[in-house]
Amino acid sequence: MIYLFPAYGPDSLCMGVARLGSDDQKIVAGPMKKLLDVDFGPPLHCLIIVGETHPVEQEMLEFYMIK
Repeated sequence: MIYLFPAYGPDSLCMGVARLGSDDQKIVAGPMKKLLDVDFGPPLHCLIIVGETHPVEQEMLEFYMIK
């Protein structure tokens, strides 16, 4: 029997990043479905699908989490 589990879905924790390093950079973390509603402005954009995290990484994700 073969079981198929998707690698990610609408509730997967992600980070959206736009124009990293510039004065108007934007970094937002949250479930993939909530990032759809965030206005990241003009390009360049990057979507990061978060995997297992270290407690220090988790703390930084909380800093950028959608409220």
